Amino acid sequence: MVRFVGRPYDVQAPIEIANTNNISGALRPNLVGDPNAGTSKLHPLNVNAFALPAAFTFGNMGRNSLRSDWSKNLGISLFRSSFITESKKLEFRFEAFNITNTPVFAILDNNITDSNFGQVSSTANIERQLQLALKFYF
Repeated sequence: MVRFVGRPYDVQAPIEIANTNNISGALRPNLVGDPNAGTSKLHPLNVNAFALPAAFTFGNMGRNSLRSDWSKNLGISLFRSSFITESKKLEFRFEAFNITNTPVFAILDNNITDSNFGQVSSTANIERQLQLALKFYF
């Protein structure tokens, strides 16, 4: 079985709950439900599955236990060479990047205290790009 997975991430609570003088200030919350229940492409996380831990305690969520969307980019290149003389040639190139124009959604807003928590606001890849080139070798 082939399983395609994206970049790992976790949900973070940006407030110092455990009182440990954490330099980054980000702690993980408690996992109280299924984070994949009732999800969609634009809302890939069940925001009700997380809760802030009690004061002076750590959350029980594992580090990097969630995965983002996996990368799906298909590119093609076509080259055609024509000799003008024995030492000179002309090369025509056609290149297409993300030819299927498939969006790969970026990591969602993982701040549990943010109003946009659990929502995807950008893509992690570029839209379809086509380019033509003419190259002269001498």
